[in-house]
Amino acid sequence: MADAAVITLSDSVAWVKFNIESNGYYIVKYDDDNWKVLIQLLKDDSTALTSSDRANLIHDIFHLAGLGLVPLGRAFDLIEYIGKENNTGPITEALYQVNLIYNLVEKRGMLTLAAKIVKKVVNILGDKIKKQEWMNSGCLSEQELQSTLLTFACSHNLGNCSATAAALFIEWMNSNGTKSLPANIMKIIFTAGAKTEIGWHFLLKMYSSLVSETEKLKVLKALASTDDVGKLLRLMRTSLEGIQIRSQDLSLILRTVSQTLPGHLLAWDFVKENWEQLIRKFHSGSFTIRNIVTSTTCQFSTEEHLREVKSFFESQSEETAQLRCVQEAIETIQLNIQWMNINLVNLEKLLQ
Repeated sequence: MADAAVITLSDSVAWVKFNIESNGYYIVKYDDDNWKVLIQLLKDDSTALTSSDRANLIHDIFHLAGLGLVPLGRAFDLIEYIGKENNTGPITEALYQVNLIYNLVEKRGMLTLAAKIVKKVVNILGDKIKKQEWMNSGCLSEQELQSTLLTFACSHNLGNCSATAAALFIEWMNSNGTKSLPANIMKIIFTAGAKTEIGWHFLLKMYSSLVSETEKLKVLKALASTDDVGKLLRLMRTSLEGIQIRSQDLSLILRTVSQTLPGHLLAWDFVKENWEQLIRKFHSGSFTIRNIVTSTTCQFSTEEHLREVKSFFESQSEETAQLRCVQEAIETIQLNIQWMNINLVNLEKLLQ
């Protein structure tokens, strides 16, 4: 049994914050009154806590809400303050947590509800997003914030973000890839360019000629973000064959394809259809296979998909079914199902 301790606080103490600076690897559950006080504290004076502690609170409350230990509405109450947040960490954490919810809802085909999630974020961060510029300026933290906000805006076609990124891509393409692009927003620009036929093929050509490993990976992510199913299939097949795209990049491609609405089922089907070849090319216990299995199943949230994933791996062999990555994938789907069972109705009410 874990050790227990009681801390006696004086009446003058209005709130407490444990796990200072996230030094411990654990989640803290406060009672509802303390959550309310912490939420009000952030709204009144967020600098009363460090940026690390603010990000830590966001992380903890969304995880607890996923387990049904804190009302989901309380988690959304907490991030209301981030419109006044000037540090990258808490904003990035808030967008990450909300994006996890968005992905579950979107992959269920609940697009109206998904759009309401985006609207909620825009209501909070819209002014900050509008202030972002398309140039490499500011310190490293400011550049990271710029990348985070512009990625969100372009991913959801907010304002003129996608149009601006597409125009910058055309300039870069017309220079035959010689025009310098800010490193922190390069992938955003490439992703916008990959949405067109000519842009996608130009990026595929550039992949072979680029020397920079970082830029090659950004190109691959952009190529795998297209909504064109035929191009996604071509990309996955060529990478598996290792002819035009390196086989070592297949797990990255599958992970990126899985994040898109048209690609998440496509990637899983590709894994099932090519499982034997994947196992021959990459050892069953390899890091690559682990990434492939977990990334192509991590957004499933229905009992039907749970049964399908279990059935597929059990049909291969007992050894395959017992792989740690397979067990991790099953556990993740079970947690996603639990999240939806606990929070979906509340989410719909919250965003009415």
